[in-house]
Amino acid sequence: LALNSYFHWTPPDTLSKARLKMKVGTEEFLSDEFLISPQQTLKVGYNCDADLLLTWNSIPEADSYEVYALGDEHLNKIATVNDTIITVSKSSGNLYFAVAPSINTTTGLKSETINYTIQGALCYINLFEAIRLDSDVIEINLNLSTVIHVDQIVIYKTVNDQQKIFMTLVPSELLKFTFYDLDLISGWMNFQAELFFADGTSLKSNVSSVFIESKGKAILFPNPVTIGSDLTIISEGEGLKINILDSQGRLLITKDLKYISEALEVFNLAAGLYLYQLVEGN
Repeated sequence: LALNSYFHWTPPDTLSKARLKMKVGTEEFLSDEFLISPQQTLKVGYNCDADLLLTWNSIPEADSYEVYALGDEHLNKIATVNDTIITVSKSSGNLYFAVAPSINTTTGLKSETINYTIQGALCYINLFEAIRLDSDVIEINLNLSTVIHVDQIVIYKTVNDQQKIFMTLVPSELLKFTFYDLDLISGWMNFQAELFFADGTSLKSNVSSVFIESKGKAILFPNPVTIGSDLTIISEGEGLKINILDSQGRLLITKDLKYISEALEVFNLAAGLYLYQLVEGN
């Protein structure tokens, strides 16, 4: 290797002490000892009322990890752990954290310091929703921030005040789940997720509701319609037609329905009482 040329070396992705040696003729030149240290990525596993969970990637050859919190001016070490997770009480009031690997009491490169409040993690359940995907399909989405300490996940389905288990899951590495329900029943269909933890406690999501129209019927709202508002129609959709008639039975508005939920402009109608007909389309 010519000494006047550029030299580049990619160190291994591990935590290790090292030296550089240069040999010129019969002479050898040895550098001082230095540390090779991959940078870690610190994440928030969950952000609950009383505490939060911090997680990070494992570094080969590291025998422990140093966890830091930002004090008045500097990062201060708050714990030394052998695992890649730590639970931190919010009572400390700390917002900013960092982590670094350690080998033989030598500390490696610190991670980027993060503010746990702006990482987007909630208390395990980041999202739970049920949406009408199609005329005969409901899509249920569950997004978790972590599955650490979670023993089981149960999805409940409630129709006509009767609750049953829709799905039971044993956690894996997945954090995002999507399910489909093809058994649609007229009325309100309510879905909810519950996480069961190793310590015997559990956590429920919000209830997500989907309204399923009755066959051959339509729901119109608001009633009465205020000036400037549209009339919303929930029905079976395609293949049906809605007619708006005055109190004398005269046809004023007709509309072919294509979707389960449609808006009908009625601003041209004067204040008064009107009738509707739901009929099969052309």
